[in-house]
Amino acid sequence: MNVLRSNIAGSTNSSKVSAFPASCSRPRAIRRVRRFGLMLTSRLQSGCSRVAVKGIELSITLSLIVLTGPLWAFAVWSLVLGRKPLYRRRCIGIHGIPFDQFQFQPSELVGGKFLGLLPIQSVPTLINVVNGSQRLVGPRPVTCDEAKLLQSEFRHRLAVKPGLISPWMLLQKANIAFEPEWKEDLNYVQQHRLLSDLGVLLRSVPRMLANGAQSFPPRGELLGVPFDNVTMTVAIDQIQLASTQPGMTSVSFVNADCLNKASVNQEYFSGLQNSNRVYCDGVGVRIAGKWLGCPVRENVNGTDMLPRLCKRMEGSGIRLFLLGGMPGVASAVERWICERFPRLTVCGTQHGYFTTDEQESVISQIRQSGADMVLVAFGAPRQELWIQEHLPGTGVRVAIGVGGLFDFFSGRIPRAPAWMRELGIEWVFRLVQEPGRMWKRYLVGNFVFLGRVLVYKLFSQPNLQQSRISDS
Repeated sequence: MNVLRSNIAGSTNSSKVSAFPASCSRPRAIRRVRRFGLMLTSRLQSGCSRVAVKGIELSITLSLIVLTGPLWAFAVWSLVLGRKPLYRRRCIGIHGIPFDQFQFQPSELVGGKFLGLLPIQSVPTLINVVNGSQRLVGPRPVTCDEAKLLQSEFRHRLAVKPGLISPWMLLQKANIAFEPEWKEDLNYVQQHRLLSDLGVLLRSVPRMLANGAQSFPPRGELLGVPFDNVTMTVAIDQIQLASTQPGMTSVSFVNADCLNKASVNQEYFSGLQNSNRVYCDGVGVRIAGKWLGCPVRENVNGTDMLPRLCKRMEGSGIRLFLLGGMPGVASAVERWICERFPRLTVCGTQHGYFTTDEQESVISQIRQSGADMVLVAFGAPRQELWIQEHLPGTGVRVAIGVGGLFDFFSGRIPRAPAWMRELGIEWVFRLVQEPGRMWKRYLVGNFVFLGRVLVYKLFSQPNLQQSRISDS
């Protein structure tokens, strides 16, 4: 009986085992067909996308060649006269493959004295886009000599074709290239898409007429206010060093509105002149610097500086105090800092709506917190005047007037998107956000500022130069 049961059980089990592969063969085949279909669809989509990108890029390139037709006519005319209007520069392309990049030599072009005033040198690079060695948008092409000096951080740029327009160079022309070139290139290689490349092309149009390389004096002066003409990185170095050394350092940022106020407020004007560090912020002061022959090196503003400064100070033992803003705003900024930079100590906060009777209590609070640095967000000129008067009593080493910075990092007011900052029209975004409060500052103040700069250039600046010559 037991033998019979075992035989029955064995036969039952064997039937199940033998039936198992047959039952699974159909779903497995279906899964393979689905995987093959998905792979084929993905490759077709990728191929169609590449074809579309190349088609759009070629159309734009040919259109640009047609638009620059007169330049090509001058080049042909120069060739007929025996000149050499084109020269080749050996560069490194995708996967490290070298190629010849074409550029104009304005001095060899007919009418080069006038054409050389325009940014035409890179126009022949359109030939490289047509022959496929370059794209319209991509990392800056490097020469063979530069490639030998490249460190490992730059190797990722070889994964894509170099471009006629580099996103990093676009940021550099906008004076907001705060990150190293290799980081911006890496970000581009990882995230670039057709729409983002078209966005770079559109944003580059107003920058094409910008001047090329310029010399930047380490110190400058705008409307009688001296400023530190440095990059964001150097400014952070200066502030960090001051926060670790004995003594007191006051730091200010000036934009067009600040200089308008300084022109009618002598106390504020004197405060800016006596400030240890003054950095330029905004497109208005950049225009003024060009007009007055003192180009501003970089847009060093508090909003872009804060996260970079916090990252630099994290783990250094420097203690930070936040003073200003509406009630609750400074506390929100403290939470923002602690979430992103947990090893940076924020030793206290205080809103800016305290009375004159509470002044000494606030100063005592800062002093007792043991802060090394205080960010003062009262707005200009109140914050600079407050720092000038009360900095010794706070016991801090560095006091920075940061204006409305707390509103951005507390989330109370959103900041303009990156493309608007690149174009220098962040003020338009602020105007749309708060038209009732900002219309006079931007729609009237900006023109008043430019008029004041023009008057200064025509009348005050020549007198200053003449006095310097006579003194020498």
